[in-house]
Amino acid sequence: MDHGKAVCEAGIWPLYRYDPRLKAEGKNPFQLDAKEPDFAKIEPYMYSEVRFKSLVSSDPARAAMLLGKEKAFRRAQVEGIQVPERADFLRARSVSAVSK
Repeated sequence: MDHGKAVCEAGIWPLYRYDPRLKAEGKNPFQLDAKEPDFAKIEPYMYSEVRFKSLVSSDPARAAMLLGKEKAFRRAQVEGIQVPERADFLRARSVSAVSK
């Protein structure tokens, strides 16, 4: 439960619900239940998982770069900035950072 709470609080997994009855009333059937994300919680969440923690050990610079990109992506989503799909967003910046 704590892990799920952490990912929601960080803004990585927003909580929402769908009520099809609202569509019949002309309302949006999707309702966002998540609170404003706390971007400071992205790092503790990510590094609580082995897949991210092992990257810090093997390639700290790349781990820091990807963490920064994840934070930027999540902020852009919340601010309503049009962003490409997450995988494309991260891949484009990762390839350009590696090729420098």
